[in-house]
Formats: sequence, structure tokens, C-alpha cells
Amino acid sequence: MTVDDVQQSVYNLLKSNQRKPIDFGNNGFSASLLPNGRFVTLNAFHSRHGNIIAALWPQFPHEKHYDTPFVRQYRAKPLELMGSATAGFGLFLSTEEELEWSYIDGAWPNAKAKGYDSLFVMQDGICLNILRLQNKSNTTKKVTYSFREDVYVNRAAYSCLTEVSPCAMPLQHRQENVTEESWTVSNQNLPAMFESKLWIDGQPRSSGQGFIELSSSTECIITAAFSLHEGLKERIPDYESCQKLVIDALASRRGWLPPFSDARDMILRRNLEYILSNCSLDAADKGVCVITDHQVLPLGWTRDNYYQLAYVHEVYKRADELFAAPYRNAWKQRMQEIMQRHLIWVFGASRPKGYWGRSYLASGEVLHNVYQLDQQCYPLLELVEFYDTFGDKDGIVSSLVGHIDDSLTCIQQFKAPNAWLFSTQETPGDDEVIYPYHFSSHVLVWHTLKKLEKLPGISTNVADWAQNVRQDTLKHFTTSYQGRPIFAYLTDLEGHYQFYHDANDIPSVYAPVWGFCSAEDEAWRNLFAFGLSNENKEAFFEGTYGGLGSVHTRNAWPLGDSQQLLYAIITNAAQMRKKTTERLLKTVQWDGLYAEAVDQDTGVVTSKHWFSWPGAMVSKVLLESK
Repeated sequence: MTVDDVQQSVYNLLKSNQRKPIDFGNNGFSASLLPNGRFVTLNAFHSRHGNIIAALWPQFPHEKHYDTPFVRQYRAKPLELMGSATAGFGLFLSTEEELEWSYIDGAWPNAKAKGYDSLFVMQDGICLNILRLQNKSNTTKKVTYSFREDVYVNRAAYSCLTEVSPCAMPLQHRQENVTEESWTVSNQNLPAMFESKLWIDGQPRSSGQGFIELSSSTECIITAAFSLHEGLKERIPDYESCQKLVIDALASRRGWLPPFSDARDMILRRNLEYILSNCSLDAADKGVCVITDHQVLPLGWTRDNYYQLAYVHEVYKRADELFAAPYRNAWKQRMQEIMQRHLIWVFGASRPKGYWGRSYLASGEVLHNVYQLDQQCYPLLELVEFYDTFGDKDGIVSSLVGHIDDSLTCIQQFKAPNAWLFSTQETPGDDEVIYPYHFSSHVLVWHTLKKLEKLPGISTNVADWAQNVRQDTLKHFTTSYQGRPIFAYLTDLEGHYQFYHDANDIPSVYAPVWGFCSAEDEAWRNLFAFGLSNENKEAFFEGTYGGLGSVHTRNAWPLGDSQQLLYAIITNAAQMRKKTTERLLKTVQWDGLYAEAVDQDTGVVTSKHWFSWPGAMVSKVLLESK
């Protein structure tokens, strides 16, 4: 079988001004490409450090973790090279025209120009670039190529804008080794290695620079293989084995049936691919860690993970309509395995004080051990929703159900003395609270408890808990704002309230969907009338691309638009739904993914070009409302 024997679909990158490096991956081994066809980073799992990166710049300096301007500048390094004709590492050949990019089957980047066709795939921890050069002229053509640059192998930076406990950075180390058949760069302080090999028409070439002579009406095939991995032993196999990996990779992404005929299909397909291939990291016997992005903050939040996998779960349930029959079972098996093994990872993750921390390394080590009420709920909700679809498959639910009583006992430590409400240290936006009790987290607590009623093996009387939580949430958060009933954002139970709404407060918009209140409830309606208006001064940003955002990144957030779109659907607000959908189709990046925030006047990305949660939310709402 050859590559041409495997039927494929082509997704051209969107005609969008929102350009970023082009991402692809497999099993958590990720790459980002510049428009010139070279790598800007490779990223991979490491059992001790969580994530490692191969890049053109040295490791993040530990002393800069609290320097927010520097953090933003360091995060922007991959984007600063976007306009360069030669920057990056890996194979480079000068072309006379700009490369035209697409994704084969929504997964594998493909760049084309006159006489130039470059394909990128990943399989079994090996990244492969197959470049076909053709000379269709009547004269001999001489093509110069370059391959090697000064690459560093680093621990991921994990630099947060709301830093509380930065991780220690190993000492920088770089050792380069070049032979006739391979090029390696290692960091013994991790330990980890970047490795590459190059073949031209099947013959090994020393990495560096060289030229190729193409006679008239001939072609040649250049194959480059790359790996980034833990340890200091080379892993790239021989040329023939690499050719087989290409075929296996191409065959693995077939079968998606487009549910839309416009950019929405690209959004759905690319966000699914990004979650499954770039964000789902195989942590061996620890299970599968899901990170929120592979580039900026390759960390796990139980909150983000729930919504990422909720989209995967929705795709799984609609597999009959979304995948062609010959490929359907393979897709379903892959999605089910990731959801199941993530349960193993999240319930096995470190909890030194009994609760899930703010964020985690892929290794399962807690990075920011801050207590957030909402993040105690998401693993429980994820478990019971897995049970809803799969039952006790492989005994996974019965093996983990004992954690639920322990988790509920843990949050009891934070119960108010005279109410069934629980305090939190931070909001779902990772921001400190001015009052300890948070509304949307209690909607989520109630919903989780109601879902847990159906799960066997729980000793806690979750039905009574749910009734008490809903009753006291309605009692203590319902107040008035400018003479209208409204749900407050925060309260201290002593008559003080904060009026605010944030893009991160997804449970608030789901309140009527989950049955916490009706869609006609005045307090709920007024919460969104306030939240989606200029009255919400700290988090709503008016403009052509304006909308709901957050206090710590003061611009419009696509995640906020996902809330507004869902609110419009729930309330049958047709004009709001139309305008919000149009805005989302304009702020999406050219590869179908969404950023954290965009400028409300220009729509240009202002923060985190990589952020899987908004894309998962947008995709799920679009799919469910189709």
C-alpha cells in the first residue's frame, strides 16, 4: 500500500487574519510549524518534568516567573518568527512563492508551491516531513537546502499570569552531536534528547547544508525524521521503517463526515484533533493527562479537562453521524480510551491536602496547590458521565467510586457554619476572591450531587446534600441590583455582594439546562443582562468584536462568546445567536482553534493563541445546536 492508496480529505486553512504557528501531534507529541515550513517548537511528555520542549531559545529563567511583562514576552517568542522567510529548525528550501497550507484529514499539515509538496505526520513518537521536489522545466535545477540550527532542549516554562508557586527550573545544558547519519541535541539535566535524521531519495545525508541537482522533468523525495523524548538514547528507526510510519499515520485520521459546509466544520474537526492528539498525553501506567494547550501552559486543570472531554464525549455519542462506517469503531475506541484513562490520571493525581489543586504537571504532580471549589466537582462529574455512557467498563468506575466520599468529606472542611455553602480561595478564572462564596461554583456543586445520585457505591447522602445546596444557594445569592432580582457573583453571607460575571463561569449559563432554575427565572436572566452589558465593568468589553471577558485579561474572550451563544440558544434570542456566531467565525484562527482573548475593536488576538477550553466549548455548542 502507498500513501496514494489511502483516501483523504483536504482542509484548507481559513482565510483569516488570525495567523499562528500550525500545530499537529499524536499521542501528546506535538509540533508547531512556521508558515515557511520549519519548526518553531517540538513538545513532548516527560515523566518527571511533565513537558519538555525543543526550541530556538534557552530555558525560561526561574527568577522571571513573577515578571508579568516578561512572561508575556516569552510566551510570544513562537509568534515573533511568523513573518520570517528562514527562521525555525528542520528542513528548509527556498521557494519562489508563498506556501499554501492545508490539513490532510484535519490532522496533517501539507504545504504546497510550484514544484514543492511538503507533508508532516507523526506516528509512534516520530515526526516525519516528506518533501517532494519536482523540476518540470527543460533545464537542470539546483536546489540548496539547510537543516540544522541552534536548538535547545528545555523544560516547559509553565509561566502563569496569576503565579502563586512556580516550579523550579533545572540548570541549562546543551550538548550537540552531529554524525553522517544523525543530529542530536541533549540536555543531561532533564535528561532529554532532540534527534533528527535526513534522507534524500532514501539515502542518508549529513545534516547541515547541501544542494540537490534535479534534471529536467525529474523529482526527488526528501525525508526528515525528528524525535523529542525523555532519556539520552536515539530512537529514530531506519528509512524503511519511517516510510511505514507515514502510511500508518495517514490511515489513522480518515473518516470524518463534515456536519457543516462552512468554517464551522473546520472548527469542529480541528478542535477534536487538537484535544485528542496535542492535549492528551500518555503518562503510561498513570493514565492519560489532558493539558489545556501544548505550547503556553501545558498543564492540567480539572475544569478545562472536563469541558475538553465533554466535547469529545459529545462527538462519541454522535459517532454514527460524524464518522464513516469503515473508520467509526477505531475513532470510538480512541475517544473512549482517552476518556477512560484520563479518569485514572485525574483520580491518581497528587492531592497533598486532600483536594485537587489549581493546576497539574502532566506527570500528576500538583503545581499550584490552591483550593478552588469548582475544581473539586469536575472529576466527580466526569466519572458519573462516563458511567452514564459506558457503565462500569473494565471495572474503572467501581475502582474509583471510593474517591467520591473522600472528596465530599474534603470539601466539608470548607462548609459555612450556618449554611450549605462552601468557600473557595479562587474563582474559576484563577483570581483571588474578595468574598468566600461563589455562585457558579455552587450551581456546579448542586449539579454534580444530582448526577451522583445514580452512581452506586456512594455512602454520602448526596440527595440531601443537593437539596440543601440548591436551597441555600438560592437563598444567599439572590439579591437585587438596581431594583431587579439577580444572582450575585460572590457573597460573604453577611449582606455583602460582588456584582460581576466572568467568561470562566460556565456553570452559570448551564443553570437552566441542568435544572437548577428555569430559563425564565428573573434572577438568572438579569445576571446575563448585567453580565453581557457595560454594567459588568470589569469583564465586558464593547466593540465590533466585543463581548464577555475576564478581569485578569481585559479583552473579549471567545470563551465568553461561547457562553453568550449558549445563552442566546436557551432564550431563543435569534439576533444575538446570529451575531455571536458571526463573531466567532471572525475571531477563529486560521487553523480552526481559538485564543484566550481578542481585542474588542480589531479582533486581533491579545492573549494565549493556544487555549483548548474555548474551542471545546464553542465546538460542543455548535454541534449540539446543529
